[in-house]
Amino acid sequence: MSIMFNKKNMEMDYEYTEDPAVLDEKQKAAAMLLNPGTEETAGSIEGYIFAVNQCMVGILQLILCFLIISTFNVYFVIFLFFTSSFNTFLGMRLKRINHELELSTVPLQRKWNYLLEVAGSFSYGKMIRIFNLADWIHKKGKETCNERFSIRQRIFSNTAKYNSLIEAANTLRLLITYGYLVFRVISAHIGIGDFTMYLNAVSQFASAFEGISLNSVEIRKNDLGIKNYRNFLNKEGIMQRTAVKGVSIKEGPEHTIEFVDVSFKYPRQERYVLKNISLKIRGGEKLSIVGENGAGKTTFVKLLLRLYDVTEGKILLDGIDIRHYSYNDYLKMFSTVFQDFRIYAFTVYENIALAQTDRASKKELDEIIDMGGLSERIKRLKNGGNTYMFREFEEDGVELSGGEQQKLALCRALFKDASIIILDEPTAGLSPLAEHEIYSKFHEMVKNKTAIFISHRLTSSLFCDKIALFSDGQIIEYGTHRELMRLNGSYAEMFRLQSKYYLDEEEVTF
Repeated sequence: MSIMFNKKNMEMDYEYTEDPAVLDEKQKAAAMLLNPGTEETAGSIEGYIFAVNQCMVGILQLILCFLIISTFNVYFVIFLFFTSSFNTFLGMRLKRINHELELSTVPLQRKWNYLLEVAGSFSYGKMIRIFNLADWIHKKGKETCNERFSIRQRIFSNTAKYNSLIEAANTLRLLITYGYLVFRVISAHIGIGDFTMYLNAVSQFASAFEGISLNSVEIRKNDLGIKNYRNFLNKEGIMQRTAVKGVSIKEGPEHTIEFVDVSFKYPRQERYVLKNISLKIRGGEKLSIVGENGAGKTTFVKLLLRLYDVTEGKILLDGIDIRHYSYNDYLKMFSTVFQDFRIYAFTVYENIALAQTDRASKKELDEIIDMGGLSERIKRLKNGGNTYMFREFEEDGVELSGGEQQKLALCRALFKDASIIILDEPTAGLSPLAEHEIYSKFHEMVKNKTAIFISHRLTSSLFCDKIALFSDGQIIEYGTHRELMRLNGSYAEMFRLQSKYYLDEEEVTF
């Protein structure tokens, strides 16, 4: 079940990974797997089976006790029914109130899990120590725990209050039962042995009746947990449902992509991040998308990769709306390197081939490594391409430098051999000169493929066929490098300011 949960977690629509409501649903579904049988679960398989078994045992016990007590006094059964019903009502009300309080802790539990991940994460470790964040993160964790503890206190208070009433009712029932049975013994209607038998039967009857009722609540509660789990697994994304039967991507490496008056705002947001974007990218074309941070460049890529669907307008692939293609087939066309790319704690070869590792040959991988400029570095490693990254699983694992990791990510993008390659500021942490060298090298490597280079720096603009300058979610300038330099607008100004980092002075004028 955990495997199915993790698979769904990776396959659900990307926008769900940033949706608090869906993340809460995921937390509720995960609770069943991670915390079976605790109060914080919305339910569990183990709890469900246990409650059903208890109900079956309780029903048999109730029938036997009823038969015994009915030989003594049928009216006493009615008395037991009402007193047990009162206790059951209190118990069910307590569970309902506490369950609602438990649900309110789900967002807090998510926050707590995140803080635990940050505190123990390798990627955050250096920053926590350099910026002395331990006390700050500890404070946030303490605040979250205090909020959860406050809710737990309310649950404890409710439990104490309702249990006091239940115990009072139980005591009253026991006194009446004792009194009546003693009276019957004194009046010689029953013997001491009968007294003990009837007293136990009354006690077991009440216990069985309340147990059946409360376990019925547990069954419903656990059924809700199972339902949460199933609902999460069965949650259908929009991306998978829009494909039109019979529409398939044409064969061949060259495809034309066109944005037609596209506007976009993120879910539950009012502000448009992209506005009226119209742009055509022809097969084999190299496009440089530039602009300051926050201009909308990365959002443009998210729409192109269909991580989100457009709010207005449409995106065409070879003249057909991309929503009409199979989502998985569409994504196969792209190979990307994002600014926040990740290197996994697996071998160098596995980091390049990823899911294709089993069918990738060592020769292929070594050629890609050589193309990416990492050949000498990998040869120096103890196990070459079979060396593990980091030391999470292997003591002799290595950590490549930032620039080397970026080259490894570029090798990964090349190995996929997709029709369209996208570089979304993967070199943002490098110097302008180092970025220029990597982009130039990558330009040679992609050859006739369609490539999109995205950066707030202009290192890729010299060798690209077209340049789109983004500002405030709009394309304000579009054309070749020479055309935009002659326009002498924002692009030309930015280029002159930045070019000193990677061009000789005489190369700046066009």
